[in-house]
Amino acid sequence: MERMKSEFIRLVYASTDIRSARETFELIIDSAYTSEQPITQSLLAGAIVSYAKPFIGNSEYGSLQGKIVRITEIELQKMHKRLVQSRNKIIAHNDKEHVKIVIIPPGSIFSVNEENLIIEEISYAVKSSSMLVEDVHKCIELCNFFEARLLSRIVEIKDNAFENETLPKAPFELKY
Repeated sequence: MERMKSEFIRLVYASTDIRSARETFELIIDSAYTSEQPITQSLLAGAIVSYAKPFIGNSEYGSLQGKIVRITEIELQKMHKRLVQSRNKIIAHNDKEHVKIVIIPPGSIFSVNEENLIIEEISYAVKSSSMLVEDVHKCIELCNFFEARLLSRIVEIKDNAFENETLPKAPFELKY
């Protein structure tokens, strides 16, 4: 029974994280943000972190595993791998193979928001392979896939997880 409660907790947290990611991806689309806007990269970073949390090792609850994380559609598999890798190598860490520092020498022409600037003094920029807004629709599809799968499993085990307990008549915080 405790194992089932532990799974229930892991699934509920995972479902909440995936929903948060989906809602943020949808906000990017609904607000018509472009890849060049700084807020877009911030929203993408937050969504990617939320998405990846259930799949990264967690000392308290563990990560999602087994058939619940199996993805048969190749494009969704690729996006899943890309999101988790982006979290691990670009957002949560500065992996030297994915995040580069670019030195901009004086006299260089640097394009910002379709405007060319001539750099007067040595400068620098951080370059990473960030996600584009065009990819967000596939991210939403992936989140929908996992939300449905997680909800199905939550519904399947929730009654069994608490069947031998006397529950109060009002909402209560689950202690674990």
